[in-house]
Amino acid sequence: MTLMGLLSYSARWLFAPDPVNLVSGIQTTIRFNTFLVLAVAGRILAPADLEMMVIAVACLVPFSNTLAIYSLTIGTRNNVLPQLIKNPFVLGTLLGLTCNLLEIEVPEIVTSNLSRLGAASIPLGLMTVGASLKWTKGRKDTSLVLYWTTLKLLVLPAAVLLGAYLLHLPANQKANAVLFASMPTATSAYVLTNRMGGNGAIVAVTISIMTLLAAVTVPIWIYLLHIGI
Repeated sequence: MTLMGLLSYSARWLFAPDPVNLVSGIQTTIRFNTFLVLAVAGRILAPADLEMMVIAVACLVPFSNTLAIYSLTIGTRNNVLPQLIKNPFVLGTLLGLTCNLLEIEVPEIVTSNLSRLGAASIPLGLMTVGASLKWTKGRKDTSLVLYWTTLKLLVLPAAVLLGAYLLHLPANQKANAVLFASMPTATSAYVLTNRMGGNGAIVAVTISIMTLLAAVTVPIWIYLLHIGI
């Protein structure tokens, strides 16, 4: 994720884009669609490997959101610490991990209501992104979107696959890592961008293109893992 953030920021010299557009979209190469990765993992992974994926997601959500917020503060007039304290993804993940580690059982009435809210958040997020879609203005913005999409869907999974080989990870851990890395960005990136004064329009386009192309690239990565690449 750190590597993707640095490569994303290098677009500053590659395309000379608008600074606000640049910092708005860096997070699209860092963040991931949690719902999609768990849905896919639930279909193709064994129960033990799915548990491993859930742990990875729980550990990486705070990290990815921290990087995303930091990248947005570069070009917008916000402080990192207050934004982290108020970030619902970071707070929710830390609260869930705390309850898990302390073995605190959440009442069923709370979990059922949270589940309904979580289920509603997916279509609401997609509707918000869709309603804000406006095609990019100029070649620079188009180049940015394509560059971010290439980094997220192709470069990151390839880098993770290489890292898995260098670390001699077992096959199931390698599959987990690459599957996680191959996912498109989070739809909530649009909400965070608008909240912090970035350009939500370019992020909405990037989210849409990444999600559509992921329907092609994710099965390819799964196939490569299946044949033992």
